[in-house]
Amino acid sequence: MKWTKQKLSKVFGLKQVKWHPTLDDWLRTPTNVSEAEKTFLSILRENCLERIDDFNARELILKIVGPTISCVNFDTEKFTAIRKKMMVIDNSWEGSAEKYINLYTSLR
Repeated sequence: MKWTKQKLSKVFGLKQVKWHPTLDDWLRTPTNVSEAEKTFLSILRENCLERIDDFNARELILKIVGPTISCVNFDTEKFTAIRKKMMVIDNSWEGSAEKYINLYTSLR
């Protein structure tokens, strides 16, 4: 089955938004991001916003998710703590989103 915006909306009640208060709150979290990283992420963001409807899942991973993740230094104390906590989260469909939200909230 091919998922469309209409099917996602009907089945899951999802809708596309450009702004959400939770995302805005998360993006305001203090970080140490270099100017080069900000420029790179800004380019990725614009590319994503302009072409999101044209990307299939593989293209999205290769063109947006992969390059974004490659900017992250995962060898810090904070990420080590996250990895350890994530290892104990049950990755089943039921309840996993709530567990990740609780994990995110506990790290703030």
